[in-house]
Amino acid sequence: MGIQERERKTYRPLRRAGLEVNPNAVPDGTMPFVFGAGPEDIVGGFSHRYETPRLVGRLNEDWYDLAVSSGLFGQRRVFLVLLPEGTCTHGVFLQDLHWGRHAAPVIWTKVRLLERWDIMGRVRHRRPSAFARVIQASA
Repeated sequence: MGIQERERKTYRPLRRAGLEVNPNAVPDGTMPFVFGAGPEDIVGGFSHRYETPRLVGRLNEDWYDLAVSSGLFGQRRVFLVLLPEGTCTHGVFLQDLHWGRHAAPVIWTKVRLLERWDIMGRVRHRRPSAFARVIQASA
C-alpha cells in the first residue's frame, strides 16, 4: 500500500474517529502480532441489541469503559492498533481466515484518543466507524 493510499484508506478514517495517528512511534521491542488467543485472554466485553436507543453512543461509552478498565491506555490515552500493511478484498480475507492462507501483513501503529472521538461511528458523522472502514478497506 502506497503512502497516499494508506492515508486515504487507513489514517484519514482513524483521524475522523478522533484518533491522532503517529505511525513511526511504535516502541522498540514491541512484540509482533501473534495469532491465537484463548478464553483466558479475554478481559471483558459488551453487547447491545440493534434496537437499543442511542445504540452507537452506548457502544462508544462501553468501549471507553472497557478500554480504561482493561488498561488499554492511561491518562495520555495512547495505545497501539494493529493495521494492515497491504490491502486485499473481503473475499480474499475470508479465504485466508478459513483456509489458512497468509493474510496481508499487519503493523502496529501508535494512536492517541483525542478529546472529541467517535470510535463506533455515526454519532457526529454520517460515515461508518473508523475501524469498520479500515477493516473494509484492507479486507
